[in-house]
Amino acid sequence: LASQLRAVNQHLPYLQMLVTFSALILNNYFNRDLYYRLQEQEKRLQETRIQLMISQIQPHFMCNVLNTIYSLCDVSVSRAQYAIDEFSQSLRVNLEVLDDPGLVPIDRELECLEHYLILEKMRYGEDLTITYDISPCRFFLPPLTLQPIVENAGRHCLGKKTEGGTVKIKV
Repeated sequence: LASQLRAVNQHLPYLQMLVTFSALILNNYFNRDLYYRLQEQEKRLQETRIQLMISQIQPHFMCNVLNTIYSLCDVSVSRAQYAIDEFSQSLRVNLEVLDDPGLVPIDRELECLEHYLILEKMRYGEDLTITYDISPCRFFLPPLTLQPIVENAGRHCLGKKTEGGTVKIKV
């Protein structure tokens, strides 16, 4: 376009440069717009993955806890009541965490995990030992990230051992 306009009018020596510069600006604008749209899609995809993971964890966890409480009802009413209280606190903390769609502080995630582990300890009894090695730190992660890792350790490692085992939480 600039070459044709310059052929018609020789008084526009910088027209080629101006048209090229304008094209670069437009290209930059469209690429930036595309970049932001891709970032937004990536964010929505990550949130969807997190929600899917959470939707799979919660029912499995609830069934295990309710089965534990059911079996405790015949053994010790006070332990069953304690389990119900821990389960209630666990649900409350998890719901609070899930209300915030973004990342959660590691301290909050460890609080969720602690309630979960108390309930797992009630389920496995002396077969499960839990140790903590937590250094002061501040970082964020998706909600309920630690629970499935620990749950899998319990199910696939401790569940297969007749002598039990130890879950060590180290951050």
